[in-house]
Amino acid sequence: MSAVSTDFVNNKSETKSFAFNETYDQLLQLSSVAMYVTDDQGYIRCYNSAAIKLWGRAPEIGKDRWCGAWRIFAADGTPLPVADAPMAITLQTGEPLVNVEIIIETPDNLRRSTLHNPSILYNEQHEVVGAINTIVDITERKTSEGILRANDELLRRASEAAELGTFEGDLVSDKFIFSKRMYAIFGLAESEEVTHDTLLNMLHPDDRPLRNVAMESALRNGSLIYEVRMIRKDNTIRWIRLNGKIMFNASGKPVSIHGIVMDITDQRNAAQRISDSEERLSFATASAELGTWDFHPLTGELIWDDRCKVLFGIPSETNMTYDVFLAALHPDDRERTNAVVSYIMKQESGGLYDIEYRTVHPDESIKWIRAKGKAYYNLSGDAYRFTGTVLDITAQKHAEETIRENEERLRLASEAAQVGTWDVDLVSGKIQASEIYRAIMEYEADAVLSETDFIERIHLQDRVVVSSILNPADRQSNFKFEARVLKSDGQYKWVRVNGQTLFDANLRPFRILGTLIDINDQRAHSDALEETVMERTRALQLAKEKLERSNQELEQFAYVASHDLQEPLRKIQTFSSLLSNHINHSPEADRYFDKINSSAQRMSVLIRDVLQYSRLSSTGDVMAETSLTTIIKSVVVDYELLILEKNAVVEIGYLPQVMGIAHQLHQLAANILSNALKFSTIHPLIEIFSTPVSREEVAMYPELKDDTDYTKITFRDNGIGFEQKFAEQIFTIFQRLNTRESYKGTGIGLAICKRIVESHGGLISATSEVGKGSTFTVILPLPATSDAG
Repeated sequence: MSAVSTDFVNNKSETKSFAFNETYDQLLQLSSVAMYVTDDQGYIRCYNSAAIKLWGRAPEIGKDRWCGAWRIFAADGTPLPVADAPMAITLQTGEPLVNVEIIIETPDNLRRSTLHNPSILYNEQHEVVGAINTIVDITERKTSEGILRANDELLRRASEAAELGTFEGDLVSDKFIFSKRMYAIFGLAESEEVTHDTLLNMLHPDDRPLRNVAMESALRNGSLIYEVRMIRKDNTIRWIRLNGKIMFNASGKPVSIHGIVMDITDQRNAAQRISDSEERLSFATASAELGTWDFHPLTGELIWDDRCKVLFGIPSETNMTYDVFLAALHPDDRERTNAVVSYIMKQESGGLYDIEYRTVHPDESIKWIRAKGKAYYNLSGDAYRFTGTVLDITAQKHAEETIRENEERLRLASEAAQVGTWDVDLVSGKIQASEIYRAIMEYEADAVLSETDFIERIHLQDRVVVSSILNPADRQSNFKFEARVLKSDGQYKWVRVNGQTLFDANLRPFRILGTLIDINDQRAHSDALEETVMERTRALQLAKEKLERSNQELEQFAYVASHDLQEPLRKIQTFSSLLSNHINHSPEADRYFDKINSSAQRMSVLIRDVLQYSRLSSTGDVMAETSLTTIIKSVVVDYELLILEKNAVVEIGYLPQVMGIAHQLHQLAANILSNALKFSTIHPLIEIFSTPVSREEVAMYPELKDDTDYTKITFRDNGIGFEQKFAEQIFTIFQRLNTRESYKGTGIGLAICKRIVESHGGLISATSEVGKGSTFTVILPLPATSDAG
C-alpha cells in the first residue's frame, strides 16, 4: 500500500503541497488496516474507515496534526504529546519507523494498544510531500499475552515478567528467598541474607501501622495485601505493592509466606501528576468562575458542576436533564438555543458551540451567559458526547448596553448642543464629518473634505497657529484651538476645535478625530463681558484707592486725636490734684475728686488702647520666624506678681516657631493671659499648648491658604466663662460682657487680639461655658520648613 501511495503522489503532484483527491481516498479505503496520510507539515489529509473505527472519531482534514487519535500514551501508559507521535518523528527525521508501540484513547475513554509504521512520501523531485502511517491494533494480543504471563507467574512463582519480584519465606526459620527482581526492587545485593527484620527495618516509619494492620488481618484469613513506601540503603524511597499468601500447618500455625512485590512508584507518581493536573484544572475553572457541563445525547445523561447550577439559579441537589436546562432559559432565548443545540448534534455542524443567552433565576433576576462547547460523533455520525463551559457575562452585557446608551446620549447631546464631529484617516486621507460640522463650515452635503481646504479657510492671523498645531511632523495627542473661518458671505466667524490624535504601536499617527463648535456669538458676548469687566475693574481700583486714602486719613485722625486728647486729660488730672491740695476736705469732696481721677485714668487707658488699635494695620513691621515659647515665657514674667497674688498656675506645653511680628504676638498673648487672670476666682489654672492643623482642617477655613502649614495655639482657663452665644461679640471693639464695676477694662483687648491674628493671616475663636472656663484658639502660619509638633 505504501508503494501504491508513493506512485500515486508522484503521478498526481508536482509540488510539495498536493491535494488528496477522491481516487486516493478510495485507495486507502481498500485496506482493512487503519491508514492515514498527512502533508509535509503533518496535517492529516485523508484516512480510511478502519482508522476512524480505531480512533473512535473522524479528524478534521487540514486541522488535526500528526495523529487522529483523541489522546495518545507511550506503551507504559505515560501521556505522550502529539508532537512526539511516530508520524511526527518520521516527518522530523525523514526516517521510517517500524512497529512503534503507543496507546491511543478514543473520546469515550477506551484505550487500544497499537503498532505504528510511518514512512515518508516523495514526489518526482524527491521532495517530501507527506507521510503515510499504517496502524495495527494489538490490543487483543497484548491482553492475551498479559493473561499468559500472569498465569505463568502464578504457576512458577518466579516470573520476572512485568517487573514483579517474587519471594518465599519460612516463618519458622525466618529465612527468605528473593528473586533477582526482588533484590533490585529493595536495592539489596543478591549475596545479602534477607530476614523478616530486614524487610521491617526498610519500611517507611509512617507506613508501618498500615503494614501491621494488614499483617494482623492476614494471620486470620491468610491473604496479605498492602501498599507502602520503603527506604532503600541509598536513601531513595520507592512505593511497592505486596500480594502474598500465608500458609498454615494442621494446627493453624503460620509456617510460610510467599507472594509477589511490584514497584509502583511510577504509577503512584503518575497518579499524583494526574491528581495535580486535575486540581490545577479545577482551580483554573474556579478562578475563571467557569461552570462545566457534560451531555451524553445517546443516553440523555446531563452532568453539571455546582458553579453551572449557580449561574442558572438551579439548586445543587437538582437532577439535571435537558428539559430542566431549557426551562431555566429566558423565554425569548429558549427556541433559538434549542435550535442551535439541535444543529450541533449533526456532524455537518462541525461540533463547535458558541452562544449567548439569558437565564431567569427563581428571584426573577436575569443573568447573561456565554456557553462554549464541542460535540463528538461516533462512526455513524451521531453525537455521543457534548461538553463545554458557561461563563457569566452579565457585567459585560450591562457595560455594552451602557456604552450604547452613552453613544446615543452623546449623539443627542451633540445635536442639541450643535457640536459637529469629524474623523480623519491619516492613511487614506479620507475625512468623515457630521451634518452639523458641514452646516457650521457651510459645506455641501456631498462635498469632498480635506485638511488643506480647512486650513485655507482659516483667517490669515490665525492660520500660522493652526498650521503649527496640525503639523504632520509634530502631531500632538490632544489639541484645541479657536480660529476664525471664512463664511460664504465673505465674513468670518469664530469656531472652537478640540481633537485627539491616535498613534499605532510604532508611535505613528494614523487617525485624528474631534469636535467643532460655532462660538461666534459666544465670542461676541465674551468680548462684551470682558469690556464690562475691565470697566468695573477700573472703577473698583479707583474705589479701592479712595478707600485706602480714607483709611489712612482715619488712622491719622485717630492717632492725632488720641495724642491730642492725652494733653487735656493730663491737665485735668494735674489741676484736680492741685485743687485737692488747696481746699478744705470733706468726705463728699474726696469722693468727687476720686471720681474725677478715676474717670480721667480710664479715659487715658481708653485713648491709649484706641491709639494702639489704630496703629496695628500700619506698623510697617516685617514678619519673621518667631519663638512662641520665648514670647509666652516673657508674658508670664510680666504678670508674675499678679500670678503670685492670685495663686495661679500657668502650664506651658510645646510651642513651635511661627511666622509673625514679635511685639504684636507678645501683645496678643498678654491680652489673652490677662483676661484669664482677670476673669477667674480662686486658684486659676491656665494651660497653653499647640497642636498641628491638618490639611483637611485647613480646607474647612476659606481664610487659610492651602499651600501653607499652620499650628493651633490653645489658651485654656478655669475662670468664670461666658455664654457661647457671645463668642463672636467679644472680639468686637468696645464690647463688654461684664460691668465696669465688676471687672476693669476698656472692651478693646480682644478686638486688638483679633486684628493681630488676622494681620498675621490666621484665625482666632473662643469656646466657653458659664462657670467652666474658656478656651481661646489661635491659628497661625508656620515657617515654610517648620513642624507644627
